[in-house]
This record gives sequence, C-alpha cells and structure tokens, in this order.
Amino acid sequence: MVYIKNKLPAYILINYPVINLLIILVEPFLTIRFPSGSIDKTGILKVFFLSLVQGITEWFPISSTGHLVVVQELLKINVSVAFDVMLHLGTLVGVILFLREDLQSILKAALRLDFSEEGRMLIYLVLGTIPVGLVGFFLKGFFESMFESLFATGVAMLLNGLILFSTRLAKPRRRLNALDSFLIGVSQAAAITPGISRTGITVSTGLLLGIDNDEAYRFSLLLSIPSIIGGSLVKLQEVSFEQEYWMIALGVLVTAAVGYIALGRVKKYVVKQSFHKFAYYCLSVGAIILLLSILQIS
Repeated sequence: MVYIKNKLPAYILINYPVINLLIILVEPFLTIRFPSGSIDKTGILKVFFLSLVQGITEWFPISSTGHLVVVQELLKINVSVAFDVMLHLGTLVGVILFLREDLQSILKAALRLDFSEEGRMLIYLVLGTIPVGLVGFFLKGFFESMFESLFATGVAMLLNGLILFSTRLAKPRRRLNALDSFLIGVSQAAAITPGISRTGITVSTGLLLGIDNDEAYRFSLLLSIPSIIGGSLVKLQEVSFEQEYWMIALGVLVTAAVGYIALGRVKKYVVKQSFHKFAYYCLSVGAIILLLSILQIS
C-alpha cells in the first residue's frame, strides 16, 4: 500500500473493501494441506491478512477488535483462541520494540527505587491498569457477547469517531499526573468494546485532559503493555496449540512488523495535532457496519 501524505485515513477506507474482495475471490484456493492433513481452513493468506489487519488497526485509532469482528463475520472465518492470543503476542512484540528505550529507562529507575521522573511512570501505569483489570474481571461475559453483534460494533465505531473528532478542541500543554493516569485507564477499560479503539480513546483522553502530545501517546502505548499481557494470560487457559505452530510464527512476525511501522506513523499524526483526521474513517466505516447489520437482520 502506498502512503499518501495527509490522506492516509481516506486511503485505508478506499482499499479496505478491495482487500476484502480479493480475499473472497481467492478463498477456494486458501486451504493448505500438509502430510498430516489440513492444518487450518483459514489458510496462509487468511492468516497473513488477519495479522495484517491486527498490526495496522491495533495502533491506528480505528479499533482492531472492531475490524476483526467485521472481517471474520464477512468472510465466515472462525479463528481459534490460540490464533487470537498469537495476534496479541505479535502486537506486544511490536510495541516493546518501539518503546525499548523508554522501558529500559523506567526499569532502571524502578530498580534504583527512584520514583522522581521515569520511576514515577511505573506508579502511573499501575493506576492506569486497575480499571481495565476490574472491568475485565467483573464484566467479561457482557463484553464478550458484544463481539457477536455487528450492530453494537457499528455504534461503537461511530462513537469512536466522535471521540477522535473531539480532539480538535484539545489544547495539550502539561505533564501527566496520577489522576490523569487513572482517568486514561478508565477510558482504556471502555476499549474492551469492539469498535472502540484502545489507542484512539486513551490518546484522545490524554489530549483532552491537556497532556502534551508526545506524553499522551507515550503513556497510551506503555499502558497497552500490561493490558495486552493480562488479556493474553486470561485466554491462555483455553489455548490448544495443536497443528498451529506455523500459523503462530507467521502471525507473530507479520503483526509485530506491521505494528512497529504503524506506531511510527500514528505518532506523526499525534505530534502534528492531526489525530482527529481518523474520525472521518471511523464514522464512514461505522455507518457501513450499521448498514450491513441492518441488511443482515432483514
């Protein structure tokens, strides 16, 4: 995909249905058979495609879960829990590589018991992680039921677009504090909903609170790490890795590589105060998803 300056959200929107069409056309040829039998009916191209979707949409503020719900529904793809954990493992690898210097600084400060600057970030991360932990534990069943509803995903995507658009009013000018970290954590808990972007809502909350652009983005990414680890650990007990080793390796590699590239792209939009431009994409896709859900019901 060619990057077009200042037109990336529109370009993604244009190419999204094209990619879907290509997948549908080649679907009959996607099942790969090995000596031991069919490894997975999704095939190599579907594994690659879902990993690509995860890698891009996890960090662009357009909701990875919302896109995965739609893609799986339209293409009738049933992915295993192991595959889902694998996608998040790739996401985790990508963000750790992107934040490796920040993580190193925070870890060194924490080991020195220095909580004046970088070490204080560790405290903020604990405060920010509490809300998503509580919501995930007590409302897990409620949010899981939403993954089966295209209508709910469409509504959430529209809401996500409105939140992104509201960042036009943001006046970032100050540093992060303890209350900010907790409020951003509360917004992250809402991102369990398919259609609400974790990156989108946490960065938007930080910007609307008046936090400096760079710091709002940095904290959002740092906060994603314990959230991704926690969500993956919860699902590990349901995992069966039979005949899925090749998919895991491919998925982790693609998701991590694409995610790493996407992180740098998104940062440019945040720093240039152009974060709100992704709202147009979310509002458009949200409307399309709602239309699809209505047609599906009828």
